[in-house]
Amino acid sequence: MSQNQRPKRHWPGCLLALLVVATGVKHFLNTQFDNFKNEAEHRSNSIAEAREKGTLIQELDWQPRDIVVDGQPVVLLEAWIEQRHLHSHRFVWIPSIERLDGTNLCVRYQWQAGEKWYLGNREYPRHTRWTSDDNHVYSFAIGEWDRQPLTLSVTNMLKERETVAELTFRPK
Repeated sequence: MSQNQRPKRHWPGCLLALLVVATGVKHFLNTQFDNFKNEAEHRSNSIAEAREKGTLIQELDWQPRDIVVDGQPVVLLEAWIEQRHLHSHRFVWIPSIERLDGTNLCVRYQWQAGEKWYLGNREYPRHTRWTSDDNHVYSFAIGEWDRQPLTLSVTNMLKERETVAELTFRPK
């Protein structure tokens, strides 16, 4: 190599190759963990989270407010209708929300030690109950919501599934 020749720079090509390999790895991880069986529906833990994701359809109010099961209050914090959705990625790197058909009725409640009640309805048998940090949420798949009041039963789990109250949810 003579003194006037500069060494070849390989770093732009290496950088491009690294980006292509990283994109391939990221795509593989997305397919494995985002929605691996095409059924990994996500639900929001609160109205604020649903609003932030753009999946909130309607905040709900409910009656009656005061419910007691075996001397212990049932404390509902908030209720909402949310568009069913999945977390996914656009162009491999950009997180996005994929909207699905149907809606969920979601109810966030305050868990009490020794909880003895269940929230449900035969009309909405497909439901999920989960806990994340301090959030305790019931979610019911209700199909397309027609803005009509929705009713759920509060059931005492210790007394032969006795219905303690009928909750009616309406738009705020």
